[in-house]
Amino acid sequence: MKISGQFTAQTGVRALLDLSASKLEQVPTLRDVAAKPDGSISALFTPATGFGRLPIGIKIIQQGSDESGALLQVQGRLGPNLFDVELALAFTASGTGTDVNWEAQFMALGPAASVGQRVAGDIATRAINDVLVAAATIGAAH
Repeated sequence: MKISGQFTAQTGVRALLDLSASKLEQVPTLRDVAAKPDGSISALFTPATGFGRLPIGIKIIQQGSDESGALLQVQGRLGPNLFDVELALAFTASGTGTDVNWEAQFMALGPAASVGQRVAGDIATRAINDVLVAAATIGAAH
């Protein structure tokens, strides 16, 4: 399923491209953030949902980035449920910082897929946007 969102970050593109473990560990919904030898980042992601906070183990792989955007793959697991997200970010300088448009291909496998595409898509859209905004806010503070 395709989902998308947008926001304006009060920072420049270079700060948005910093996906270091030290930065991501400051995002409120991420904990146990660790850089892996293969260049990926693992974390425990705890998004707020209608079912409460769900602890999802995730792996973030930065597939490419430049001044115009970034491409990420995020893989998640919660019990028998698997989540796969191909996330494309596009950056455009604006008078107040950087406009960020994102688009993701989201797939849920396992019992979570039966929740329904609309509900899963709404949860994923909110969770992805919340993490991106929080990471951008942390970038603006540094």
